[in-house]
Amino acid sequence: MRRPHAPASDGGDPLLHEHGHGIQGLFEEDVDREDIARHQLAGWAGASNMAVEIRQRFPEGQFFDLYFEDFMADRVGSVRRIYEHFGQPCTPQTEAALERHAAENPRGKHGRHEYSARGTGLTEGEIVDAFGPYLARFYPEGEAPR
Repeated sequence: MRRPHAPASDGGDPLLHEHGHGIQGLFEEDVDREDIARHQLAGWAGASNMAVEIRQRFPEGQFFDLYFEDFMADRVGSVRRIYEHFGQPCTPQTEAALERHAAENPRGKHGRHEYSARGTGLTEGEIVDAFGPYLARFYPEGEAPR
């Protein structure tokens, strides 16, 4: 089973960082990409690490980890497993709607986005350190994707 997607640590330019840069550029002449990147890193890492901390307070059965690649490989089966995990019926109508949506929305339908931290001023070490608790929880052997 694959692990959940980890933040890009190869110099990736997170999507929100790009949008933040683009939106800020509409209102300001001098956009500080490094400032935006550090702000986004603090926000996303803080939220991810807080989620790990909060999760420790509740029974594991209240959570269902679904890894993106597993979902993309079997969307309907993934949703069916979620329903089963939480004791809910997954009706044939629900499965048909999921199949229809998957067929109408294949991966890459709107192109592909490449993540890179180039130009952000962040190092891989800073990114990995910021997501420490999250990475320790989901990548205990240090095998986070790059």
